[in-house]
Amino acid sequence: MTVLDIDSASVNSMTDSLRADAAGLHLLDDVPVPDIWPLTDFRTAVASAVAKANTDADALRAEARRIAAAMDLTVDAASAVDACTCRELGATL
Repeated sequence: MTVLDIDSASVNSMTDSLRADAAGLHLLDDVPVPDIWPLTDFRTAVASAVAKANTDADALRAEARRIAAAMDLTVDAASAVDACTCRELGATL
């Protein structure tokens, strides 16, 4: 008897894909901008943008891994509920 209808193979495929996407995120390299007078502010802006993008990529990678782990946990919990419900229902009948 299935109480919670979750296709664990599909969820595993999705979490594998999510983890692969997270692993595929690459941080940006610093962009070499000459440190000369007319480009000083531009150089600072580029360095700040690259740092922000890398921080966001790290956060996105961590969040994708957290979501994948939560999805895996949900499948495990659903399977446990189904197994327990079947066992208890079988004992009652």
